[in-house]
Amino acid sequence: MPEADRKAGGAAHPASPQRAFRRARRLLLVILLTLLATFGALEVLVRQIPLYPDSFAIPDDALGWRYQPNAAGAWFNAGCPREFTNQVAMNSQGAHDVEHVVEKPAGTPRVLVLGDSLVAALEVPTEALFFRRLESLLSARAGAGGVPEGVTEVIGFGFAGYGTAQEMLFYEGGGRRYAPDVVLLLFTPHNDFADNHPAFAAMSIDWVYTRPYFRPDETGVLVAEPPRAAPMPPLHRFLLEWSRLYRLLSLRARQFQPPVSLIGPEYEAARAESWTWTFAQLTALRDAVEADGARFGVVIDQSLLAESERAAVHAEIAAGLTARGIDHLSLLPVFQSAEQGGMLVRYACDGHWTPAGHALAAEAILPFVEQLLS
Repeated sequence: MPEADRKAGGAAHPASPQRAFRRARRLLLVILLTLLATFGALEVLVRQIPLYPDSFAIPDDALGWRYQPNAAGAWFNAGCPREFTNQVAMNSQGAHDVEHVVEKPAGTPRVLVLGDSLVAALEVPTEALFFRRLESLLSARAGAGGVPEGVTEVIGFGFAGYGTAQEMLFYEGGGRRYAPDVVLLLFTPHNDFADNHPAFAAMSIDWVYTRPYFRPDETGVLVAEPPRAAPMPPLHRFLLEWSRLYRLLSLRARQFQPPVSLIGPEYEAARAESWTWTFAQLTALRDAVEADGARFGVVIDQSLLAESERAAVHAEIAAGLTARGIDHLSLLPVFQSAEQGGMLVRYACDGHWTPAGHALAAEAILPFVEQLLS
């Protein structure tokens, strides 16, 4: 072989790994771009069909999250999308309710309703909300049964996933501005106790935001309790917040995972603590409401607890509230009777109240609110 050819051939060998690296890099880039394009196309598909509902939550430094003012979109349960679809429109204060001015009109009694997803009630139209129906019932009975003359205004602020601590903070930070005469808190036994203790954070693993916790100290004063769960990985948080496709895939993946168990012995102390913390928070909220010159009452939902547990849990909650002098009403008897009569008060898959359930709740709560207003 001529010397020139040997030199040319020898010079080609060092460049071969470089060319192979460039080819591999180009191939990886093509694969990455293809995956991104596929993910983007599927994201558009999920949004257009739609396969996952619109999100209304935004971060809040004090509360963890709240609803975006004036947000609008379609809401349905991604696990059972054919059960219902509702077009939701938040008001200018970020609540699923009609508009309300902050300044209280002269001579107008006001009732403020606080709670979690049962009060948010994204499953039903605004006019079907139990507190909107309650306003109509109260106004129709003006001057009778202890209801003051004139129109009674009922204002609802509900946020999916909220625990008692967040409802307490919301009242202190914004709810009291409406100068209500009565404050109602809708309590859901099957999840509020868990929402009030950081040991049960695994129940809401897909929540993007971190909720605040409070526990009573030795003197009974509420102090902040830090979260115990590991911080959510930033990429996971980002995708949950911005990608409906990722949230849908996350939901489907969780359906194949074993359910989170809260009945093991490792949760025994936390369960006892959560009851103590919850009653301390309810008492603190009652004290804040009464310090503002208003009345406070707790409405206990029938809940999604096993039927064999409901009566005992309701009795225990009622006993705890009675011991602390907190007015309360249990919806268990009314809802059980309606279900036994064949009324569909909850969506079978989703679990929240149907329009019929909201109407039933409004009628059941009416005498309780009349008593508080009088």
